[in-house]
Amino acid sequence: MMFVGFLGCYGAIQESQCLLGTFFTCLVILFACEVAAGIWGFVNKDQIAKDV
Repeated sequence: MMFVGFLGCYGAIQESQCLLGTFFTCLVILFACEVAAGIWGFVNKDQIAKDV
């Protein structure tokens, strides 16, 4: 996560469209993973509750 934040800060300082595009792509991928994990957890909440 720190690397992604560093990419964003460095890209903004350098005004580099390539770095900012990479930063945005990483953020979208991370967001999609978080949404997928949330959906998976909601779908399997009974199994998760039983295991915990």
